[in-house]
Amino acid sequence: LGEPYAALLHSAYTEVSNSPQSPSVRLSLEANYPNPFNPSTTIAFNLPQSGRPVVTVYNLKGQMVKTLTNAEPYPAGEHSIVWDGRDQAGQPVSSGLYFCRLSFEGKSTVRKMVLAK
Repeated sequence: LGEPYAALLHSAYTEVSNSPQSPSVRLSLEANYPNPFNPSTTIAFNLPQSGRPVVTVYNLKGQMVKTLTNAEPYPAGEHSIVWDGRDQAGQPVSSGLYFCRLSFEGKSTVRKMVLAK
């Protein structure tokens, strides 16, 4: 951009800088791709701050199928994880509707995923 801009606060110019600040990142769980998938899919998510997110796959009955993250901290920003269509024991799961849940700092969000064999 290169051109200075001014932030407006109460109808008075209060700050001048060479570039606007980047928008804050919000917690989000993006749609997996591909969807439907076979045999694997990529799950993307955004974290507003560093921490330990929990990404878990559930079946239609609400039973936990697999936890995709470990206890390691992630930095703030964009991340992605690949789910290979296997459960916690390493066994392939059947075709059907699954839910991906991202939990972070007391908040959570869910997306639907379809495994089609």
